[in-house]
Amino acid sequence: MMATFEEQLNSLLDRTKNIKSPINTAPIGTNINEYNRPSEIWVNDVEIFYNNYLKEHSLGSRMKSILFHRSLDAYSQLISCLESIKNDQAFMDKMKGVSTEAVPKYQEKSKPEFDVFISHNSQDEDKIVEFYKKLNQNGYVAYIDWVNDKFDLKRQWCNASTAEVIKERIKQSKVFIIFLSKSTLKSQWCPWELGYADALGKKICVFQYDYDRKSAPQFYEGYPRVYIDDKIWVEDEERIEFENWISLRREKQNGKENETYGNDTRSHK
Repeated sequence: MMATFEEQLNSLLDRTKNIKSPINTAPIGTNINEYNRPSEIWVNDVEIFYNNYLKEHSLGSRMKSILFHRSLDAYSQLISCLESIKNDQAFMDKMKGVSTEAVPKYQEKSKPEFDVFISHNSQDEDKIVEFYKKLNQNGYVAYIDWVNDKFDLKRQWCNASTAEVIKERIKQSKVFIIFLSKSTLKSQWCPWELGYADALGKKICVFQYDYDRKSAPQFYEGYPRVYIDDKIWVEDEERIEFENWISLRREKQNGKENETYGNDTRSHK
């Protein structure tokens, strides 16, 4: 059974009982990044919750600003916002119907789209956090199953309904990125997800983390690479900013592949 809006809100607030507020200075021997990581993950989860449900709330614009600037006190400010929302009885009553429809929630038309679907092996969770954060910091809404559907998808319970949720999320995403590592090569899900995204005609690229090219299937070599420094880039015959690459439309006409960006069309035989 899927968690309701109220259950997800309560879960976020309950988690704060065991999370320390972030710091910018620490005693010798304390790793600030590790110390602040639980609160950073919590803020990421709040951003997902906000994008799913809270944009129209009267505190929505304030939360958007807090999430955008991510100052040191963002954690405490977001807790205050969520506590106020929990006490907004009219809004809570309105949201109680969110999970009561007969249609599975993952198919609801009101569900927001994602900019990026990240396909990966669950063994890479620790490695993928920085990549996920970079995408968020650049303004992209990224989908990861154990983040966005953490209440509904349990890896130990993989079944036919799991596949249906994943397919729906791929449909809702503009771009499909494979997080390619040595672990990816052991995954049964990643090739399946890639094949489904390809069949849908999704834009696909590869973030190369670590892997043995000699043992990797050749089909991974056929997709452009994505890189991150101060910006996000895609190497697709030429180096292009990720945002522009997303906007690039590909059509096949008369046996030729046409790349269209704005009014500029380039044909490739």
